Amino acid sequence: MSSLFRGHSVVFYLLAGILLVGWESYSAVLSFQSRSWNTATGTVTKSKLERRHRSRGRSSWHPVVEYRYRVKGKTHESTRTHFGDLSSFSSLFSWDGNGVIERYPKGKSVKVYYNPNNPTQAVLEQDLGLSTYVIIGVGLLLCGFSTYSLVGNDDIIPSPKPDFESGNPSTDDSFDIHDTDPHLD
Repeated sequence: MSSLFRGHSVVFYLLAGILLVGWESYSAVLSFQSRSWNTATGTVTKSKLERRHRSRGRSSWHPVVEYRYRVKGKTHESTRTHFGDLSSFSSLFSWDGNGVIERYPKGKSVKVYYNPNNPTQAVLEQDLGLSTYVIIGVGLLLCGFSTYSLVGNDDIIPSPKPDFESGNPSTDDSFDIHDTDPHLD
């Protein structure tokens, strides 16, 4: 494992972990804030699974739900079903695609939670997606392993080692424990 975390790469993994935790924590904050947002009635205008092509010729299916709603006479559109859905990682967490499509078929009337200060910011579900918890966990693991590698790994930051072979357990001045506490005699 220490070969994975060497030198500058340790800092990269630490920063990546901080970025993942920070980004998804922001999604968590928005999710909790949405619980006090206003609501409007909306209509699902598109609901389907779309194929997305990935590297090496692979592809995956992702749910796409679009809906329209009105706030103060102005029509808005959105595609966000819940917060915490990182599109760049969504292929890892797309196992519920059919469930999303079944919950939001085209033409269905839906309750839309929108930010009263920014009505274009809206969501259909106030709970966080599973991907948020997984990504925060991965970010915390990256931070933990990186911190351990920086602080607890002598290969990266060498610490002085006692020289027991010469009879001197300290790299500094040696001392006799009896000299420091007269009650130990």
